Amino acid sequence: MVDPFGLDHLLAFLAAWPYSAAVVGGLAIVLRVRPRLTRDVDLVVTVPGDRRVLLAHLRRAGYEPVEDDVDEWLAGGLVQVRCDQARLDVIVADDPFLEAVARRAEPVEIEGHSLPVA
Repeated sequence: MVDPFGLDHLLAFLAAWPYSAAVVGGLAIVLRVRPRLTRDVDLVVTVPGDRRVLLAHLRRAGYEPVEDDVDEWLAGGLVQVRCDQARLDVIVADDPFLEAVARRAEPVEIEGHSLPVA
């Protein structure tokens, strides 16, 4: 089966990520409300401390950065990564609203797996 969202990689990252996270954006709408076309996954994560830890976790899960200047993007609170043909946009929760989004995510089942969804 073709996995346009890189679900295996996403699940591997979430299983190892020790902080809050929430799927947001198009996939969250698909999972909670109604079907629609979406080509990537948007994920909000809390990152206490050094944000480079996030990049290390993403790489261990099989993702590679899309941008050459990944440190600059990461400092700005966003990192775009890819695995196979799937893209993941990771948004660092750097304010109380986004922290609450990640913390309040609820599990939603997709193909026998549970994802934290806003």
